[in-house]
Amino acid sequence: MKNYLIILAVALLWIGCSEPQQALPDSCETTVHLSGNIVNGNGGDLVLYGEHDFEMRATVSDSGKFVMYFNADGPGYYTFRYAGEYARIFLSPGDSLHFSLDPTQFDESLQFMGSSAGINNYLIGKYLLDEQMDIKRSYAARFQLDAGTYEELVDSMTQVRLDFLKRSELKHGLPEDFISEEQLAINYERGIALYEYEDAAAYYQDVEMVEMPDEYYAFTRDLQLENPGMLHNETYRRYADTHVNHLAHDRMDDGTYEGDLAFTNLKLDCITEVFTDQRLKDRLLHATMLDAVSFYGAQDLTEVLAHFTKCCKDPDCIAEITAEVDAWKQLWKGNPAPVFSYNDANGNAHSVADFKGKVVYVDVWASWCGPCRREIPYLKDLEHDYHGFDVAFVSVSIDEDADAWLRSVEENELGGTQLLADKAWKSDICTDYKIEGIPRFLLIDQDGNIVSADAPRPSSGSDLTDMIDALLGIEPASFASVE
Repeated sequence: MKNYLIILAVALLWIGCSEPQQALPDSCETTVHLSGNIVNGNGGDLVLYGEHDFEMRATVSDSGKFVMYFNADGPGYYTFRYAGEYARIFLSPGDSLHFSLDPTQFDESLQFMGSSAGINNYLIGKYLLDEQMDIKRSYAARFQLDAGTYEELVDSMTQVRLDFLKRSELKHGLPEDFISEEQLAINYERGIALYEYEDAAAYYQDVEMVEMPDEYYAFTRDLQLENPGMLHNETYRRYADTHVNHLAHDRMDDGTYEGDLAFTNLKLDCITEVFTDQRLKDRLLHATMLDAVSFYGAQDLTEVLAHFTKCCKDPDCIAEITAEVDAWKQLWKGNPAPVFSYNDANGNAHSVADFKGKVVYVDVWASWCGPCRREIPYLKDLEHDYHGFDVAFVSVSIDEDADAWLRSVEENELGGTQLLADKAWKSDICTDYKIEGIPRFLLIDQDGNIVSADAPRPSSGSDLTDMIDALLGIEPASFASVE
């Protein structure tokens, strides 16, 4: 669930003279002191994340204690991670915050003491409250409701959150400025939830579109869209981004842009047209481009990058996005495919370069990956359809457990060339092809050059087969799909 100090004497009482410590930053007025006592932990690192790529680590001692100090520019939200779990916290310059935690009951056990303790105890309470509401009405079940009933549900959940804030105001002595901002944030949460309905309901109800009441989107009139004073608030930024998504979605059919990046280009236009505050514009433009690079980095982003740099006025944002795009350029179509070599089940090494002269379709997967396993029938069908053609099917598993990989290969009777990467996620194929999620598919031409470093999945049908057929110089064919 991000930044801020106070009295060192108190800190030393919490930490103990033999516990790990960090050197204090220079400025005590802006220094944050964060410490904790963790029971039933196993040592290791606690990691704190904040905006602008802020990341700080502290080693948890054998007795379960840690401490970290850092300078903070202003109040804001942070996330700390320990033992695979996360918690969101609020910190301000000069804060000295301590917490106790049992990782076996992570959220239920988390308790804060010191400055900002009231705010953070409220935040963990709100998280548990939301968790209870999610249990009572699952995400999918909500979107089976008609629009009017769904709106009533969202309004009731919003009121529960506002009532909880009111009780917490008395219980924790929350500051007035925090209460005012949190009330706004809760209403922005309501707006986000209401915006979700139209597309999500169509998906879960398996219909082309759902019937929407005439005044359903009237809530947008009650929410301040351009609110630079809330720019530091993640919920507000999500609402602004959701609003822009809605506008861009409505323009998708106007023919202004084409291709996978049409939506990104439309978002850049909408942000530029709708907002007047340049700092707010730049923040939203930056976030939009980060998403674009994350989803479409393997495609040529030259034009959308030029569009972004024309709209954005913040040189730091432009430099960061340009660097992100540059990091992907080697994986764009036409560049030589990074070479990898791994062993098969018999210990024989196979390099992707060994298949030069053939079209190579690479599946990066793991036996524990559900979406990967769901592609197996389609992949086997694809191999059958291209039997006798110059197409090589290479599967590279990033399993850490070689036995689990072998069992999956045997049980699923996998064909093609089956290889096991040597270092799981840290293997060259993952780092060189910037793979952070699986399954991931690569398509390489007969000359060893990249056709797509994020190719369509086997289940995508003609989206993939048309690409392979074009490389083989044959007329597109229609192949049977696996139900």
